[in-house]
Amino acid sequence: MQWILMVLLTANTNGNREGFLWHDPVFQNKEQCIQWAQNNPVEIIGAVDYYYNNWTIDRVVCVREDRLDNFGIKPYTKGTST
Repeated sequence: MQWILMVLLTANTNGNREGFLWHDPVFQNKEQCIQWAQNNPVEIIGAVDYYYNNWTIDRVVCVREDRLDNFGIKPYTKGTST
């Protein structure tokens, strides 16, 4: 089972909440995911700054890929519209 890094951002003034899913790299277990996140804060912050303007990171979590659906998270994949 693969693990994915998910960055949750604070809600904006409209109450909306955004999240950022990392698909490269993916991890074979939770410990690898946590270790990568702890060792790469600059990369995480840089990606959030690039894609999101005026958002703040609320938390960084590692989640099993099969659990995303339980949270109602539908990752954007090529060929689908959001």
